[in-house]
Amino acid sequence: MTYASSIDTKGRVGTFAAVAAVQLVVGYALIAGLAAKFMPKVPATRTEATNFRLPPPPPPPEQHTRVDPKPLTKTPPVHDTHQPLPMDPPTFTTVSEPVFDGGTLGGTGHDIGEVRIPQPDPPPLPSLVHGARPRGNPGLWVTADDYPSADLRQEHAGVTRFRLEVGIDGRVRDCTVTGSSGHPGLDQAACAKLTARGRFDPAIDSTGARLPGSYSSSVRWQIPE
Repeated sequence: MTYASSIDTKGRVGTFAAVAAVQLVVGYALIAGLAAKFMPKVPATRTEATNFRLPPPPPPPEQHTRVDPKPLTKTPPVHDTHQPLPMDPPTFTTVSEPVFDGGTLGGTGHDIGEVRIPQPDPPPLPSLVHGARPRGNPGLWVTADDYPSADLRQEHAGVTRFRLEVGIDGRVRDCTVTGSSGHPGLDQAACAKLTARGRFDPAIDSTGARLPGSYSSSVRWQIPE
């Protein structure tokens, strides 16, 4: 009994020691695992130098310098020294008398003759289509009823020749006695009646324009029977 008790007691102590050792290992493992799980591993501090290549600086902004344009210059023409330059054309003056030059032409000793400048023909003037034409019968402009009483009593008679100046409106502007009857009273009566009663179609030229005109005729004064 004593041997058995001593063996059993030693066995139990060994067993307890083994169990305690296992529990310590398991507990340490758990603690180590939890620490590894919940506590992050801090890496060791390392100082490393890294060379970074910086980008090149940007180029400076372009500065536009204003350049004044060069003045345009024309290259002077080059003349051929062997080619004579054109001379100004001669100027002529129209005179009433012939012009003679006493010099020589080309060193031949011949005198220059008369210089004549052709003149353009003037434009044609409008031509007269017809002169002043009386309207109606001119013989009725002066009648026996117009005989002056004084000349009628004295039985004056004769022929008064006249010329009438007609305006562009066909009216008589003036009367001129070109041949007297010999009696001033008869001549004055003829011009007075002709100026008051005479009516004309005015003169016309080729352009259709009205022109002043004239009309000539005569009045015969004769004592009525």
